[in-house]
Amino acid sequence: MNKLSRVLALLLAGTCIGGPSVTVPAQTIQSERNAPAPAKPNIPNARKEFRAMIQQYQGELDQLSKDVADVSKKLETQSGASIESGKAQVDGLRQRLIQLGAQLQPDAPLPQNVERFQSWISAQLGRVNTQRQTLGVEFVEQLIRRYQQYQQEVTAEREKLGTATKAIDSLLGELTMSELRISELLVADDAGAAVQELKRLVRDITNTIEKIRRQIRSQTGSPGV
Repeated sequence: MNKLSRVLALLLAGTCIGGPSVTVPAQTIQSERNAPAPAKPNIPNARKEFRAMIQQYQGELDQLSKDVADVSKKLETQSGASIESGKAQVDGLRQRLIQLGAQLQPDAPLPQNVERFQSWISAQLGRVNTQRQTLGVEFVEQLIRRYQQYQQEVTAEREKLGTATKAIDSLLGELTMSELRISELLVADDAGAAVQELKRLVRDITNTIEKIRRQIRSQTGSPGV
């Protein structure tokens, strides 16, 4: 009996020293292996949104250019008796110009998008500049050059939109003056001169719109953009 007691004591001591064994269920291990990888953040393409809005504005300019051309053709056959019709058509162009000008105001979607894009570029420049050790110096330099190219793009576009705003404002002022001249010519019973003034005004509208279109297109159609 004493011998049996000593054997049991030794077995118990060995159990205490080795500690309890922990068994992990096979199902738990399999579940961890099958767990989905963390989803990558969905980063919006700020540059694509920026380009889309610029191209949308260009499309509106293209449509206005066609409408101005239609008015110009009608005025070529305009008679003095239908001068009021010509004035109504030009007034319609004025409203379109006002709408286009409103889209360039600081609180409008297009300028706000330009601001967001510029802020996004600055944020990316700051972010990648701190990852030289993680990504490698040469790779980071390449990224920085790319973001700097975007920065030049948005700066040039901002300047062109500012120029377009001034051109539209100037044209609207000219419209007001020309309409006053036409009214005075009609009072003086010179409908022929009034029609010529209308034609000159439409030519000025055409030239201004074409200038803005060329400026916008030179940016949206540039190679590598």
